[in-house]
Amino acid sequence: MAYPTLQCADEVLLITSFFSGQLSCCQVRLLPCKLGSVILLVDTESAVTADEEHFQTYAEDGKPSGLVARSDVHRLGLLHRSVHIFVWNMSDELLVTQRSADKDICPSYWDLSAAEHQKPGETGFETAFRGLREELGIHSTCLRQSLGWSRHRMTYPELGIVDYEETATFSTRYAGELRFEDGEVMASRWIARRQLGQFMMHEKTTPWMKRDLHMLDLIQ
Repeated sequence: MAYPTLQCADEVLLITSFFSGQLSCCQVRLLPCKLGSVILLVDTESAVTADEEHFQTYAEDGKPSGLVARSDVHRLGLLHRSVHIFVWNMSDELLVTQRSADKDICPSYWDLSAAEHQKPGETGFETAFRGLREELGIHSTCLRQSLGWSRHRMTYPELGIVDYEETATFSTRYAGELRFEDGEVMASRWIARRQLGQFMMHEKTTPWMKRDLHMLDLIQ
């Protein structure tokens, strides 16, 4: 691994740090102490902000290869993981949600019941439960895995995004109240299983929703 290089300019140094395969630059200051010099972060010139979400990325062999900022993951097409969730009610209707108009990818399109990027250290089930809680206000339900992990790459040249994901799909039946509190959902509908094909033909829907429904033999 290449170590960071320091270029001294008075007391302020410019450090180029190697972080999970990504280069970022920031200004630091050396502070003297009894144990030696301590590096204190003063400012950053990186495009990545401190509060930007970071994804666990993976090598092609499936081994973790470090945390990378969300924007860089999508810009560079790095492999990461997410889960998809289908919520059915007791009348065998599927919950579909309409994405916010502010979304970069597929704004205002109809989508899965919920989807969530996996956080470092989470299992697929943990990510799915978190997604249900944060996106739909579901805190207790029985969850099962419907589709195993598989890799898919989608490119959006107009956005400069290459979305390379390994996804797993989960499903649940739920009869309680739903709460859309994160601002990412414009609307929601319940679609009968037998009407899913017609719905997908006449509405703008996300390509990953179509793919999952095909893989589950829910549409032709």
